[in-house]
Amino acid sequence: MNQQVIRDLVRFALAAAARQDHRVDLGPIHLLKLLFLADWAFAQGNSGKTYTGIPWRFHNFGPYCYEAVAEVEDTVHASGVEDRSFLGSKSGREVKRWSFERTASTDELYYDLDRRLPLVVSRAILQTIRTQGSATYPILHEVYSSLPMRCTAPGELINFDAAIAELLATPEPSGPEEESPDTRPVVLSPIDPDASTTQRKKRAREFALLQQRMSEALSRADDSGDLLYIEPLEDEVFEQGVSWLEPQQEALQPFTAHLQIHPSVWHSRTRRSIS
Repeated sequence: MNQQVIRDLVRFALAAAARQDHRVDLGPIHLLKLLFLADWAFAQGNSGKTYTGIPWRFHNFGPYCYEAVAEVEDTVHASGVEDRSFLGSKSGREVKRWSFERTASTDELYYDLDRRLPLVVSRAILQTIRTQGSATYPILHEVYSSLPMRCTAPGELINFDAAIAELLATPEPSGPEEESPDTRPVVLSPIDPDASTTQRKKRAREFALLQQRMSEALSRADDSGDLLYIEPLEDEVFEQGVSWLEPQQEALQPFTAHLQIHPSVWHSRTRRSIS
């Protein structure tokens, strides 16, 4: 972990925030996540190597490093920032917010660091500050949905190498569609003993069409966990089904349940493909 690099990035973020048209106060969580986004931006052009060298770990909900947090706080306290700490209205805990007052020296610090930092790193920080400001949840969403996070499971070190490999992976060229021997046919049969012969034939044709569409969709899906979505056909059959279902619905009673998710989901192709 490069302490000087972390100090430079923290001061650059605070100086960049001071130059915005609207007030942007940054707290520990903002600065930490900005460091992560800077590392991800740098890693994409450097074969997975990060700029700060922080050993990021998937802790609780996102990337974290206790040593980096301590370095951020030490840098802030040594930089003469304005401290706007207050008690959170919901949590009742102390919320820290820091900012530089924009002065000639602040602008000088910004330009000096902007010249020395890699362009991809400074732009990643500046872009997030410009678009997200002090908004915590949008920054967290940007971080949590990033490819390194989607290639890592809770408790593991953030795997930037796997993220780069996933980023560079190109899909294999698709050849002529072949019927998979493991694909099971979809069988649908309309059941209505009171229907007339004409109605039965009409519904049989509609079910055959639906069966064909579902079979085609299943044949396109592979075993890698890709999402399967079948566009609904809102025809007469659909309307009849809805009209039958609506009277059957009953209000759900409150209940408590324990949801277990198999650990393999963290490294599934589906999770990596969701952005």
